[in-house]
Formats: sequence, C-alpha cells, structure tokens
Amino acid sequence: MRKFKLMTILMITMTLLFSGVSSSYAISTVESMNQEQKLENDLAEALELIFDKAVLKNNKEVIVGYDREIIETELKGNSMKEAIIEGLEVENLLISSEDVNIISEPQITLFAVACEWHGKRETMEFRAAENECIKEGLSSYFGIATSLTIIVDAIRASNFKQAAKLILKEFPKKVAGATLPGLVINLSVISVSCSTKMNKLFPGSSNCE
Repeated sequence: MRKFKLMTILMITMTLLFSGVSSSYAISTVESMNQEQKLENDLAEALELIFDKAVLKNNKEVIVGYDREIIETELKGNSMKEAIIEGLEVENLLISSEDVNIISEPQITLFAVACEWHGKRETMEFRAAENECIKEGLSSYFGIATSLTIIVDAIRASNFKQAAKLILKEFPKKVAGATLPGLVINLSVISVSCSTKMNKLFPGSSNCE
C-alpha cells in the first residue's frame, strides 16, 4: 500500500513537472514568434519609408533626402526609431520639409516618378541597371546570395513586407538585434548611391520610353 502511494505521488510530481516545462516552452515559443513578427513589421515599415513615404523632392522633381517629420511620426513605436534617425543624420540624409527647395545640390534624381508624371515609363535597360546596382550594394553588405534578386524585386515592387520577411529569413545573423538599424541606414546609402550612378548613366529623360 505504501509502495502504491509513493508511485502515485511520483507520477503526480512528474506530470506536474512536465506540464510546467511544456507550458514554459509554449509561452517561450509564442514570445519568440511575437518578437519575430515585431521585427518583420518594423523592418517593413522602415523599408517603406526610405524607398517611398519619407522621400523628399524639390521643385525640380529631385529627391534631396528624407523627411524628418514623417520619419519621426511614422516610426513612433518602432524599435529602430532612434538608431535610424541618428544614422540618417550622420549620412546627412535627414532634412525638414521646409528646407527642400533651398538645397542647391540634390543628392539623387527621381527618375521613376518623373517618367510617370510625363506619361511615360522606365526603360527595361534603366530598371535592369538600377536593380543590378542595388543588388551589388546588398551583396557588399550580405555577401553573395541568390535570394538578393528576389529581395530587390520585392523592394522595387513596393512589396516591403515580403522584402522584410526574406531579409530576416535569409540573413538572420546579419540583422540580429542592434545590427538591424544599420541595415536600414545601409539601404538608404545604397539607394542614394545607385540613383546618383543612374543619373550619370541615363542623363535627362533617357531613362523613359
């Protein structure tokens, strides 16, 4: 009888123990998934800002940097906000909207929108050249990877959620923790550099058809 009671107590103890471990594991898994989703959302939001929403143009239809007010507003609650703002300031890419038209030397030319405004579209040669430039910039940061082409295509198609998902999946070590804001700043610099290069390769409206 005593042996039976000891076995019963042991079984109950083991059940409670494994139940606790299982619950802890489940909670940990959920927390990990939530953290990954948060990073994906934050990165997608940042990509949309530097490739679309926060771009500033002067009266000559040229991009001159990124809108400080939009960056600060849109990144409210974003885990990378302060680091991104600091990085853009270091690169002299963060400006106020009221200062746009007094900037004499634009940093990059907005060919794509200019084409659309004139009822035209980018040539295949221009798109291929710009995509390749962005891909080369990403390669210098991530290393050679076949997935870079898909990432660039997603960015160019304004599918920032997909681009963020691919970046986090393919390069987990490169975007872990504090290095994620660094990636966003690097992408900003790559965008500026490639647009400057395209300006020289496709002068005037030669990028449109």
